[in-house]
Amino acid sequence: MLTAKKIIKAIGNPYLNLYRGKGYQYFTYYDGSYYEDYSVYINRINDYSLDQWVAEGKDFLNKIKTEKY
Repeated sequence: MLTAKKIIKAIGNPYLNLYRGKGYQYFTYYDGSYYEDYSVYINRINDYSLDQWVAEGKDFLNKIKTEKY
């Protein structure tokens, strides 16, 4: 069974979190000075594999890198 904690640990970024909304999941990134969020429109966290979640999270972090700098 996947959990947000397992997914975040696998991604390995201390500023990233994963939360559940109504009918979707969403990542937040906050490093103390920069905030961004990213929604993944699936109902349950287990609808994706760990690899799919890691790919989503890393894509989000890459997007932040290009926007932040």
